[in-house]
Amino acid sequence: MATHKELLGPEVRKLQPKLRMFANGSTTVNAIRSEQSAALAVADVPLPEALAAEALAFAAPVTRSALPEGIVRGSLETIPDEILANVFIETTTLGDDRAQFPGETARKADLVTATMSLADLRPTAEHPDVAWVEAGETLAIPRPIVSTAGASEPGNARRVPGAERHQGGKGVLIGIIDVAGFDFAHPDFRAADGKTTRFVRIWDQAGTTRPNPHQRDGARYDKEFDYGSELRADDLNAAIAAATAQRIPAPELEPQSAMEPGSHGTHVASIAAGNHGVCPEAEPMPLTTCSHSGSSSGSLSRSTSALAPTVTPTMAAHRSAAGSMPP
Repeated sequence: MATHKELLGPEVRKLQPKLRMFANGSTTVNAIRSEQSAALAVADVPLPEALAAEALAFAAPVTRSALPEGIVRGSLETIPDEILANVFIETTTLGDDRAQFPGETARKADLVTATMSLADLRPTAEHPDVAWVEAGETLAIPRPIVSTAGASEPGNARRVPGAERHQGGKGVLIGIIDVAGFDFAHPDFRAADGKTTRFVRIWDQAGTTRPNPHQRDGARYDKEFDYGSELRADDLNAAIAAATAQRIPAPELEPQSAMEPGSHGTHVASIAAGNHGVCPEAEPMPLTTCSHSGSSSGSLSRSTSALAPTVTPTMAAHRSAAGSMPP
């Protein structure tokens, strides 16, 4: 029986530990892993029906003591080639004159992407041009750190020179489309009084808690806007006012159909129109496009086509009230 180090060769340390773990697993184990990880895939070869069924089943991790009696850890004679891994290969050389790697899909500067068999990891790591190989994973929303410690306010790195001309976006209405909800009560969106939000309204296209735009104002918004919920400034400010007394976050008192901690929508809105953003004097009016249940009522194409007639009359009203826009 070969040891793990012997199977992966003398350059094993060029391989990310996660890849070493993959290479040390059987086809059965990695077929199950491929259902949970975008870094792995089963090669286009027929698998036994029992294995396919096992791979499709959800495999919850357990401690060794919780395993049934008779379960023994297996061992490998060779690294299986039925499992493919998506990898990033960092090289020590630049240019297109480098060697081609198995399953190579793209290269830029000193980085190569490839989809290769686990059996190809050893020769790849042993190549003299290779410095490091790691598994590729899908992008994921960062998990916020929950802490009782305070956080310092962001600096003014987003400030744009020429404030005398752009006036911080004063009189401008900024529409933002996203899928993860907006924290309208965040300090970066509070008005000067600290008690109200600068958000004009939120159109939650999969919402059910408030009347939709057509129900709110049928004279301005026709049947095309007869879905979702329109959360207006009065609704949002009432939630902020009640939050302290009820000891419940304002976004939970005035919920949206999609709400993620550390939401991308909140982040982007902060960059564009937060108190420390590019346009701190502008008025944000975001739009949440879908719910966690996957409702299709808020598709991106429908959102963008509907946003223009929604924003235009509101912008016109704001421009009339504020006078001509700065050059």
